[in-house]
Amino acid sequence: MKSNVKYVIVGGGAQAKYVIDILVNCYDRKVIGILDVENNKEYHGTKIGTVEVIGYYRDLIEDYSPEKYEVIVCHSDNRIREKIYDELKKLGYKFSNVIHPSAYISKSAKLGEGNIINSHVSIMPFAKIGNCVIIHSNSVIEHDCEIEDFVNIAPSVALAGYVKVGKGSYIFTNATVLPGVKIGKDAKVGAGSVVLEDVQDNTVVKGVPAR
Repeated sequence: MKSNVKYVIVGGGAQAKYVIDILVNCYDRKVIGILDVENNKEYHGTKIGTVEVIGYYRDLIEDYSPEKYEVIVCHSDNRIREKIYDELKKLGYKFSNVIHPSAYISKSAKLGEGNIINSHVSIMPFAKIGNCVIIHSNSVIEHDCEIEDFVNIAPSVALAGYVKVGKGSYIFTNATVLPGVKIGKDAKVGAGSVVLEDVQDNTVVKGVPAR
């Protein structure tokens, strides 16, 4: 992350808390404000940590030119995050990767943009991470995994080698996915599940083994 960049957060809630903690407390970066996604005016003027919710993003985004500011989309809902990303991408905005300093990312791994990678995450050799992916604390993405855009990976998830996770999927806390398994698009894997077989698109699985 460049020290001279000014950041604007789009979306509040828990994801914004992580991002503010990393940017402000770990790297001492400048966050201009939080732009509300739902236009909930009772939150306007409140703060998350030291950063104020300054208003609705569609009313304010033109005040922050793509040449001077980078955006971090912080909504936990994968579809909403995708919608906002696509909307702002068309306007020319750049999207920062926000990476906790305790995370390990192999030099051979490839990351897209707009990702949030929290504390003690491990991303191993030749893994590929798409755009606007959220990877929570203590999760392990093993070698040669491929995580497509707008995926949300909860804390302490373990993806073994060559796992592929389709666009928009959500893998919940402490789930384990065995080597070579494919998780389809917009799928959900329940907390604590052990996934032994491929999961189809738009499917919810849970349990040990996951079904």
